Amino acid sequence: MSNDLTPDQAAFRQFELDGWKTSAPVYFDAIVGVNSQSVPALLDAAGVAAGVRVLDLACGPGHIAAAAAQRGAQVTGVDFSPQMLAQARRRYPDIAFQAGDAEALPLADASVDAVVMGYALFHFARPERALAECARVLRPGGRVAFTAWALPVPGSALAIANACLKAHATLDLGLPEGTPFHRFSEPDECRRVLTAAGFVDVGFRTVPQRWRMAAADDLYEGLSRASVRMKTVFQRQTPDVQQRLRAAMRDAVAAHATADGYVLQMPAALSWAQKPA
Repeated sequence: MSNDLTPDQAAFRQFELDGWKTSAPVYFDAIVGVNSQSVPALLDAAGVAAGVRVLDLACGPGHIAAAAAQRGAQVTGVDFSPQMLAQARRRYPDIAFQAGDAEALPLADASVDAVVMGYALFHFARPERALAECARVLRPGGRVAFTAWALPVPGSALAIANACLKAHATLDLGLPEGTPFHRFSEPDECRRVLTAAGFVDVGFRTVPQRWRMAAADDLYEGLSRASVRMKTVFQRQTPDVQQRLRAAMRDAVAAHATADGYVLQMPAALSWAQKPA
C-alpha cells in the first residue's frame, strides 16, 4: 500500500476496501452481465492477442482476465480486495491473480505489453498515480485501456437512479471524498490524465451496453448491493426512504418493458493510449 496518502485519500481507500467486503460476492451476478459487454472493445483497444502479456488491474471477479486468456494472452490479475480475489480465483483457477496496490504495483518495469482496467480508475484514491504505475510496468510501445460508466443519458439506468436519489434520498451523508464518479466519462479529462502520465496516441469512444433485467426491481437490487458508493448511499437511508426509492425506480424501469423483461441503456466510456516506443 502507498504510505504517503493524505488523510482524505486514506479514508477513501479504506472506504472502498471495506465496501467490497460485502459487494464482491454479489458483484458478478448483479453487474457483470452489463459491463462485460464492453470487454471485447476494451481488449481490442489494448491490443490483446495471443502471446501478449496482459495486466488486468483491479481485476475484480476476473472476467476480463478470463476473456484475455481466451485470446491466448498471458494474463495476471491484480486487485487490492481479498474478497474480489477470492471470487476471481474460484471462478478462474487457471489464471494467476495476486494482491496488489494500483499505486505501487508488484511488477517489474517494462514487464507487460498491455494494461486493462474495467470500471476501476474512479475507485482509486489517486488515479494519476495508478496511471503512472501503468506506464512504468508497460514495455515501450505497450498499450493501456480502461472503461468507465458513460455520462447518463435520458432513460438510462444511471439517469433513472440519479433522478430517484435526487427526488427521494438524503445525499449529504459525510462519505469520504474521492475521485468523482464520472471523472473518466469525459474525453477531455481522459486525454489530459493519459497525456500527463506520458502516454501518446490517446483515443476515446462510447461503447453501447444494455442492462437486461428479469424484474423491475433488479435496478434497485443491483445498485444497492453490488457497488460501493451508491450502495452506501442507498443503505444509509431510512427504511421509509429506501421503500420510496425502490418504488420510484421500479416504476421508472417498468416504462422500459420488453417481451421478456426490461432493458435499460448503460453505456461505457472507453479510453486508450500507448507508451512511447
